[in-house]
Amino acid sequence: MTEQDKYFGYMGQILRVNLSTGEIKKEPLPRELMEDYIGGRGFGIKLLTDLLPDPNSVDPLGPENVLIFSTGPLNGTMSPSSGRYTVTTKSPLTGIFGDANSGGAFGAEIKFAGYDVIIVEGQAAELVYLNIRDDRVEILTASDLAGKGIMDTTDILVEKQGRDTKVACIGPAGENMVFCAAIANDKYHYLARCAVGAVMGSKKLKAIAINGTLDLKLAAPAEFLKKSGDCYRKITEDKTYDDFSYYGTAVITDIAAESGGLSTRNGQTGIFDHMDKYSSHAYREDFVTRSESCFSCIIHCSNYAVVEEKKYKCAGKGPEFETFVALGSRPDLPELGPVIYANYLCNDYGMDTISVGGIIGFLFECSEKGMIPEKYQWGDADAVIELVRKMAFREGIGDEMAKGMKYLAEKIGQGSMDFALQTKGMELPAYDPRT
Repeated sequence: MTEQDKYFGYMGQILRVNLSTGEIKKEPLPRELMEDYIGGRGFGIKLLTDLLPDPNSVDPLGPENVLIFSTGPLNGTMSPSSGRYTVTTKSPLTGIFGDANSGGAFGAEIKFAGYDVIIVEGQAAELVYLNIRDDRVEILTASDLAGKGIMDTTDILVEKQGRDTKVACIGPAGENMVFCAAIANDKYHYLARCAVGAVMGSKKLKAIAINGTLDLKLAAPAEFLKKSGDCYRKITEDKTYDDFSYYGTAVITDIAAESGGLSTRNGQTGIFDHMDKYSSHAYREDFVTRSESCFSCIIHCSNYAVVEEKKYKCAGKGPEFETFVALGSRPDLPELGPVIYANYLCNDYGMDTISVGGIIGFLFECSEKGMIPEKYQWGDADAVIELVRKMAFREGIGDEMAKGMKYLAEKIGQGSMDFALQTKGMELPAYDPRT
């Protein structure tokens, strides 16, 4: 194997964009980075450590912080389920290293444009977006996108830059630097955790629009294709494949409920009385119109959900298991329609449903215990939906919610930290550790 063959799978280039100065640089991808850290999260951790040698002195929402989009050697190939990529930064939610990952096709498009990593530094003077067309990289004004949601932002940039354009962007929550703001790519895929969207908002970077036309070279294409085919066969022959490919991660809701681990009423119990409305079968039959897949994935566990009820009418990517819990069982909503609508709003505003639902469940329990003046009732769907909106736009109590559950618990006091489901400032995912 020659030295060149050894590093096939990489494009061999890092794109660095400084929004403060407008400087755009392209640097070779170091051999040591490939050998020792491989890609994705490994790249992100190493680069963040190198770029922030004194991280304690860096304000996560200041110009010194960096936002690192990193891919791996399998992104853009036929390897099954290889579409995910990573964003790494210093998180404003936890104050420490933070990363999030997402599927879709954006990671592959970074590779097709000729890059393995995109590093965003500095802070723009006004709202901008990056437009990347292979070797051509531009910083363009995004003033017309200010305040727009994920759906409109994506549609406008695709119309402006061409139908093959892939877009990663933030919504109002990111612009407002909410501490659970997400970055969305391909409209329906989310880098949701660790407030990476708030960092993107602090840099006044509304979006990255990218269109690549380059080929990804492999050292042994025939052998790689054969091995990928073997992997595809193993996936489709697995006994869980049919359920996950048809019902998606809603199947996990069924499993959690059967084990008594469906976190309900902010985790007070694992028994959810409305599971008949939330089962994967009911969800699929009542709301799902089709399944969708990420780049190079045959599991197609994502789904497109439609709610016809006028009050909660919406259509878009449906909730995953985490969201069924965070926006459903934790606030104890009896019907699934409002959960799908709340999920749709979080998606369009650009917010992590895990954190949003966790904070709402926490507030509901604080209200139940008489710790706050606001009055909330378990099962109140309208209250959940209104709190989602207030949080995205930092209105009223939403401004406090936007700072995270740990901040709220510290402010409320009265022992509320005992039932604040968070660790190091980040809200816990849906899995109940008791089961």
